[in-house]
Amino acid sequence: MEEHATTIKSTVKGIRRHCKATSGQMFRSSLTVATRNLKNKCLVALIGSLLCLLAIACVGPVGPLKSSLDDEGVKKGEEYWYSTLTRCGTGYYVKDPSLDLIYQFNEVGIETTPSELTDGARQNGVEWRGVARLRSKTSRTRFGSHEWDPWRNGSVLPNGGVTVERVSGRWLFEGKEKPEPLLKPVDCSKVD
Repeated sequence: MEEHATTIKSTVKGIRRHCKATSGQMFRSSLTVATRNLKNKCLVALIGSLLCLLAIACVGPVGPLKSSLDDEGVKKGEEYWYSTLTRCGTGYYVKDPSLDLIYQFNEVGIETTPSELTDGARQNGVEWRGVARLRSKTSRTRFGSHEWDPWRNGSVLPNGGVTVERVSGRWLFEGKEKPEPLLKPVDCSKVD
């Protein structure tokens, strides 16, 4: 805006020099035109600034607004994990029957991260894709009927993520509508 004011000032000085030999009426009309131009330029600058601020407000400081599919994907990821986990007291448990291994988690949360879709995925009907990961503050494992391993920070699950996607209006987990999770619920009476 200072540039515009400087430009107008130099224009007014030029008009004054030019008008010394002419009547005062011409000077006043030239000054009025210059003042209107300044007001118009200021108005344009103000409108432009407001439009920029509006665009920033719509996008937000961390990126674009989340879509409703993002919200649905997060919900589906949570539904998947909480249907697999068993809550016993304050902890959550799950069993890997192929290894006879039980996992215990404290302060559990599900983190779902959307993925960028490729053109090929879109052409195959994929509308949304993400990975839902089981997170925990601490966790431990027990093999068979042995003693519990020591507590560790974070989740000890080797692959604590499941792919969640919406394809042609249907939600899929690891590519299946009704997946058979590798991890199974636990009987609370068997976890002491």
